[in-house]
Amino acid sequence: MTDNPVFIDTNILVYANLALSPFHSQATERLQAMEEQEIELWISRQTLREYLARKQDLSLAEMLRRLEKKRLEERSLSQSADDMTAQQGVQAAFELSWQELDNTDKQLACLLSLFAPAPISWELIELCLPDVDVEELEESRDDKLINLHLLQRKEKGIYQLHPLLREFFQAKLTELDPPNPPYQGGQLDSPLFKGGQGGDLKQAFATAMIAVAKQIPQTPTREQITVISPVIPHLAEVAKNLIQYVTDEDLIWAFFGNASFYNDQAAPWYGDACS
Repeated sequence: MTDNPVFIDTNILVYANLALSPFHSQATERLQAMEEQEIELWISRQTLREYLARKQDLSLAEMLRRLEKKRLEERSLSQSADDMTAQQGVQAAFELSWQELDNTDKQLACLLSLFAPAPISWELIELCLPDVDVEELEESRDDKLINLHLLQRKEKGIYQLHPLLREFFQAKLTELDPPNPPYQGGQLDSPLFKGGQGGDLKQAFATAMIAVAKQIPQTPTREQITVISPVIPHLAEVAKNLIQYVTDEDLIWAFFGNASFYNDQAAPWYGDACS
C-alpha cells in the first residue's frame, strides 16, 4: 500500500489520505466526480486530522472562513438537508481537537464560549478564575487551544473564538451541566473546578463581569471609555443570557453597567437634539 495524498479543490481543500494503491486512479476519478457535500461527508475524522496536520499554513480558522463563503456559518443551527453533510466534516474536525484536550483545557474552552463573539482580554479570564494557577491557564491556552487552532491570538493579551468554535464549545458546555437544573451555587473546584459543571463556569463568568460592571463610573472620561468599551459586549452576555447566575443584590449591576456606559455616550447626542 502507498500513502499518497490527493488534493481536491472544491473551494474548501480536503486532504484525503487514500492508501488505495491498486485503485488509486479509480478512487481519484470517483472523488472528483462527487458533489462537494458528498466529499465533505466522505472525509473521515482521520483524513481531516491528516489534512490539518500536513497543511501547516492552513489554520482551522482559515478552513472555517472558506466554509463561511458557502454561508454555512449563518445556517449552522438550521440543520437543513443542504448543509448537514458539510457540517459533519467541520464537526469531525472539532471533535478530533476536542479529544486531544484534557479536562482543564476543555473547561477553559467552555469558559471562553461564554464571552460575546468579540475580542477577549486575557485579564478577564484570570478574573473569572482567581484561584487557578496563572501558568496552568497559559499552558492550556498556548499549548492546546492556540496550538490546535481552537483559539486565535489577536494581539498581546487579546484572544477570540471563531463563531463556529464558540457555538461548538457552548454545546459542550451544556454537557457539563447537571441533569436537573437550575444551578444552586456552591464551591468552585477541580481541574479548574473539581465538579467541572457548566454552572460553575457560568457562575464564575457572571461574578467576574459584575465585578467589572461595578467599576464603570457613571460619567466615564474619554480614556475610561476606551478602556471599558471592549468589556461591554461581554457584560451584555450576562444580562441577556446568564442573569440567573447573578445574586439578587447584584442584579442591578448586570444592567446598570451597560446603561451607565451608553447613557454617557448618548448625552452629546441628546444635547445636539435639544439645541
